[in-house]
Amino acid sequence: MLRFHWKDDATLVVSGRMDTLTIPDLEDVLRSVDQSIVLDLSDVDYINSAGLGLLLGTHQRLTSNGHSLTIANVTDYVRELLQITGLDRMLSLKS
Repeated sequence: MLRFHWKDDATLVVSGRMDTLTIPDLEDVLRSVDQSIVLDLSDVDYINSAGLGLLLGTHQRLTSNGHSLTIANVTDYVRELLQITGLDRMLSLKS
């Protein structure tokens, strides 16, 4: 199960599993965003290639429109995946 809510105008807190079955609603929300945002992933306990693709696609869309995506508070598991895939060098990570 994936849950998310806006903490403030620019911070979206995400928790649960980011996989093919759970990300469609999050994807809809992220597609509607037209500003710089922070994704707080402190409670994400699983992410697969679909979730990683969503992060990368959101980053590319926002930066092409002059905005930014910051990934905050990642777990060790998510950080390791980002490092293995090289996305840690592409995405803006904040502890």
